[in-house]
Amino acid sequence: MLNSSCSGLPSLDGFPSSELGELRVYPAYDPTLDPNTSVKLHVGYDATAVDIVRAVVERMSQDNEDTMTSSCNFREFCLVAVIGSSERWLRNDFCPLQLQNPWTKGRLFVMKESQQYSDKMHSTFV
Repeated sequence: MLNSSCSGLPSLDGFPSSELGELRVYPAYDPTLDPNTSVKLHVGYDATAVDIVRAVVERMSQDNEDTMTSSCNFREFCLVAVIGSSERWLRNDFCPLQLQNPWTKGRLFVMKESQQYSDKMHSTFV
């Protein structure tokens, strides 16, 4: 399990760093990774999905130089909220710390955009 404190990600203006939220994100785009591999991030409430994706992909490429992340562009990835059999592909400008129940009980995954067109139907937060 990987942990990363990403202080470079946006934080909510006027709030001390103790007001940062914590996210655990699972990189689900590389079949060679253990399914329990995750990255723990401390981010501000204004951190967007694209900020989270960038942090996870960069961290994975640093820690696993031999995996596919070292040659991939973070723009090829999306952040996905999953609870049970439901998944929501988050817009790049969506702020994951603003997720509300029941999604707060789910997991966040970084997936390749090409996975978006699988058999499952998907929808995005508007």
